[in-house]
Formats: sequence, C-alpha cells, structure tokens
Amino acid sequence: MEREHKVWLATRFEDLDLPPIEVLDIPDEYAYMDPKLMEILRMTVGPEIEALLGG
Repeated sequence: MEREHKVWLATRFEDLDLPPIEVLDIPDEYAYMDPKLMEILRMTVGPEIEALLGG
C-alpha cells in the first residue's frame, strides 16, 4: 500500500471508525510473489506478526 491508497481509503470510508492503517512505503514495482517483495514483507511485517502472536 502506498500513501495514496491510505488517503483514498480514509476519504472513501470517512464515516467509519477505521483501524490504524500502516503504509509500508514499498514501491508498487514488484510482480505477484516476487522473491524480493516477499523478503521485504518478511523483514517489515514479520516482527509485527510475531509480536501479535506472542512470539
């Protein structure tokens, strides 16, 4: 997700109490399941998921 997506969501659903939306600032230049993208996601989101799961 890029910042423009976050703005669009917040504007589109401004009447709803949305949960916090995190922008990872990962450019939209990767193909689906691109190994480089997967590694970026593991490094960025992996620790957050582990923390949520109590790991």
